[in-house]
Amino acid sequence: MIEFGEYCSDCHHSHVPGPGGTPPLFTDFAFHNIGVPKNPSNPFYGMDTVFLPDGQPINPVGADFIDLGLGGFLRTRPEYAALADAHDCTFKTPTLRNVDARPGLGFPKAYMHNGVFKSLHEVVDFYNTRDVEGRVWPEAECRLNLNDELFTGLPIGNFELDDEAVDAIVAFMATLTDGRNR
Repeated sequence: MIEFGEYCSDCHHSHVPGPGGTPPLFTDFAFHNIGVPKNPSNPFYGMDTVFLPDGQPINPVGADFIDLGLGGFLRTRPEYAALADAHDCTFKTPTLRNVDARPGLGFPKAYMHNGVFKSLHEVVDFYNTRDVEGRVWPEAECRLNLNDELFTGLPIGNFELDDEAVDAIVAFMATLTDGRNR
């Protein structure tokens, strides 16, 4: 599929076999910030009134919480804390293997680190139109280390794919459901 190879395979490698020669996992195993919006439905934002046994709220900042991704984790480890700023708000490129797998019909899916997108079509549409004038996506949860251009000449957020190409990429990803590497 030309569209997938041209627009997606820089981060979702299709030519690298998985462990032990299994089919490719379609990931570069790297960390990126692609500007995913905050998920207002995330119950974690309301956990400023849910308390731990020591009396501290689970999420003391409530709706103001920003997931710092890898940078947030690195800050918790003294030996890696110096690397945190360079990795704030970055998240690991997920595998596309079994990206559309479900335990049964009608099972809801959620995508990205915070579950903000509810379909593969919405994910591909975000990559395709995040920065297109006239399209209104919510602001990125965090703009630190935002990766605006991963590809030579192909900016994330304005791939200029038509509806047919978006549908083809979504259909291709659905074919990666094989029951392995779950």
